[in-house]
Amino acid sequence: LPFRIKSFDSIISVQVLEHLDRSIAQRILKVCEDLAKVQILISTTVGFIDSAVSDNFMTHRSWWLPEDFSAKNYRCRGEVGPRFLPITLAYWLSFLLPLTYYFPHISYYMNCSKELNKNDINSLY
Repeated sequence: LPFRIKSFDSIISVQVLEHLDRSIAQRILKVCEDLAKVQILISTTVGFIDSAVSDNFMTHRSWWLPEDFSAKNYRCRGEVGPRFLPITLAYWLSFLLPLTYYFPHISYYMNCSKELNKNDINSLY
């Protein structure tokens, strides 16, 4: 990308990585870490979720687990779950019982964040 290192305070990626081949997604994560000054926020599926759409851009090409991100010092929180329930029921249950927030392995989706410079995080708010 034509940006200088540490050009952005924050970089956010929402439901993108699972649509890319894993090697490409890992390179993108590295680029994000080079470009962000303060934090990176990633939202992706937990494990493989077969996309119901056959559109080439919507096909899931990779899958991710919380340990993929925690190994790179990201903090992961679950969203929508538990996964053994149908997704619609799990979605509504997540509001009543946010258990998957603390146990992202059992959720459908996860949000992962990495603070790159804790001294500058307060300046964003």
